[in-house]
Amino acid sequence: MKIPTAEGVVIKDLTSTYIKGAKKNPKWIKWKKFVDLDLIVLDKKTTKSNLNSYTLGAGPLSMAEARKLQSDKIDGRYYLNVGKALNTKIDVEVGKIIRVKVDEVKKNSKGQFRVYTAKVIEIPEVETPDKLITLELLAGEGDAKKYKAKALEKGYSITDDIHGET
Repeated sequence: MKIPTAEGVVIKDLTSTYIKGAKKNPKWIKWKKFVDLDLIVLDKKTTKSNLNSYTLGAGPLSMAEARKLQSDKIDGRYYLNVGKALNTKIDVEVGKIIRVKVDEVKKNSKGQFRVYTAKVIEIPEVETPDKLITLELLAGEGDAKKYKAKALEKGYSITDDIHGET
């Protein structure tokens, strides 16, 4: 992680094995120097210079969440509108997943999560976008408040404050 050109590292469970043909091993985690999210494209606009701007979503949402939050329906499911990624050459259609690098995730006064300075970095090999719990953890909201995460120190730990478990 100290190498300036390094993107990050992969942390692997010592008891895990390589799964041939699998897109992701659930026991392997990519730890990057920046926050990236896999979000669904809710809307697309293309400029005259062929740059694309996307409205992004997380979810899917339950019906109760969809009623109270600003959401868009794609393929029969509702997704939380979390913001935009502007001016990219990467071209995907509405309903596809893109990976974006974000500077910050915040929850506004209406209870909506918003991503700030989202920049498209790639088309990931995933079939579903990140869920609301991911945004809660990044924004330090809701159930996420009971967890403390320390990164870029000698060790990495997530502690459950209620039970004192790591």
